[in-house]
Amino acid sequence: MNIDIQVIGLKELVEKLGRATAADTLDETLFKGALLLQFWSQEHRFVSGGGKKYKTLFQRGAVQKDILTSRTGNLRGSITTSRASNRDALAYKIGTPVVYAPVHEFGSAKKNIRPRPFLRPSIENQENINKITQMINKTIQENLK
Repeated sequence: MNIDIQVIGLKELVEKLGRATAADTLDETLFKGALLLQFWSQEHRFVSGGGKKYKTLFQRGAVQKDILTSRTGNLRGSITTSRASNRDALAYKIGTPVVYAPVHEFGSAKKNIRPRPFLRPSIENQENINKITQMINKTIQENLK
């Protein structure tokens, strides 16, 4: 299960910045943006300690209902960022190979499990969008000088 992010309009941007600049600096910036999403998901969408601790925190209003409890840390620790295999674009994917990840992310009516997304909220978070946009804009501005 993966979420992909990529730069749209890369061809035009490469023409403006030059091939080496686009390949190096934008690639590095996009990688940092993808890592930001990965770390945000790991930090904000899980609570350690299993069901009992979660129930106590939820009753106190300290966590949201859709936060995942983490007994072993396997799912949280398996979230990684990697370069997507798209030769024509700068693209990264944030995901996990854990087989039960989609059940948590999307839920399962068959198994009576409600969705508890842990990847999608990272890209829906306006603060994350703003940070990544600023990072990319800063890189472009610095290289246009």
